[in-house]
Amino acid sequence: MRLQQFVEDKKEGQFSAMRLAFLLWAIGVFAVWAYASISAGELRGIPESVVTILGLLAGGKVVQRYGER
Repeated sequence: MRLQQFVEDKKEGQFSAMRLAFLLWAIGVFAVWAYASISAGELRGIPESVVTILGLLAGGKVVQRYGER
Protein backbone atom coordinates (compact mmCIF):
# COMPACT_ATOMS: atom_id res chain seq x y z
CA MET A 1 0.00 0.00 0.00
CA ARG A 2 1.35 3.39 -0.94
CA LEU A 3 1.42 6.34 1.43
CA GLN A 4 -0.46 8.32 -1.20
CA GLN A 5 -3.50 6.06 -0.80
CA PHE A 6 -4.07 7.30 2.76
CA VAL A 7 -5.02 10.76 1.50
CA GLU A 8 -6.90 9.74 -1.65
CA ASP A 9 -10.66 9.61 -1.86
CA LYS A 10 -11.45 6.08 -3.00
CA LYS A 11 -14.63 7.15 -4.76
CA GLU A 12 -13.13 9.89 -6.95
CA GLY A 13 -9.40 9.12 -6.78
CA GLN A 14 -8.56 12.71 -5.86
CA PHE A 15 -6.68 13.94 -2.81
CA SER A 16 -8.69 14.75 0.29
CA ALA A 17 -7.54 17.89 2.12
CA MET A 18 -9.53 16.91 5.23
CA ARG A 19 -7.89 13.49 5.34
CA LEU A 20 -4.44 15.05 4.90
CA ALA A 21 -5.08 17.63 7.64
CA PHE A 22 -6.24 14.93 10.05
CA LEU A 23 -3.28 12.70 9.25
CA LEU A 24 -0.75 15.52 9.71
CA TRP A 25 -2.34 16.64 12.99
CA ALA A 26 -2.42 13.07 14.32
CA ILE A 27 1.24 12.43 13.41
CA GLY A 28 2.28 15.81 14.80
CA VAL A 29 0.44 15.27 18.09
CA PHE A 30 1.94 11.81 18.46
CA ALA A 31 5.47 13.06 17.73
CA VAL A 32 5.24 15.93 20.23
CA TRP A 33 3.64 13.67 22.87
CA ALA A 34 6.32 11.00 22.39
CA TYR A 35 9.13 13.57 22.63
CA ALA A 36 7.64 15.17 25.75
CA SER A 37 7.10 11.78 27.39
CA ILE A 38 10.61 10.55 26.61
CA SER A 39 12.17 13.83 27.80
CA ALA A 40 10.23 13.74 31.07
CA GLY A 41 10.78 10.01 31.62
CA GLU A 42 7.05 9.50 32.17
CA LEU A 43 3.86 9.49 30.14
CA ARG A 44 2.62 13.04 29.67
CA GLY A 45 -0.97 14.06 29.21
CA ILE A 46 -2.32 15.50 25.98
CA PRO A 47 -4.13 18.83 26.52
CA GLU A 48 -7.89 18.76 26.07
CA SER A 49 -7.73 21.48 23.41
CA VAL A 50 -5.50 19.29 21.21
CA VAL A 51 -7.82 16.31 21.65
CA THR A 52 -10.75 18.58 20.77
CA ILE A 53 -9.08 19.71 17.54
CA LEU A 54 -8.38 16.09 16.56
CA GLY A 55 -12.00 15.22 17.31
CA LEU A 56 -13.26 18.13 15.23
CA LEU A 57 -11.06 17.14 12.30
CA ALA A 58 -12.26 13.53 12.47
CA GLY A 59 -15.87 14.63 12.87
CA GLY A 60 -15.52 17.10 10.01
CA LYS A 61 -14.33 14.32 7.74
CA VAL A 62 -17.30 12.13 8.68
CA VAL A 63 -19.77 14.97 8.07
CA GLN A 64 -18.08 15.85 4.77
CA ARG A 65 -18.33 12.24 3.62
CA TYR A 66 -22.09 12.08 4.28
CA GLY A 67 -22.57 15.54 2.77
CA GLU A 68 -21.06 14.37 -0.51
CA ARG A 69 -23.58 11.55 -0.94
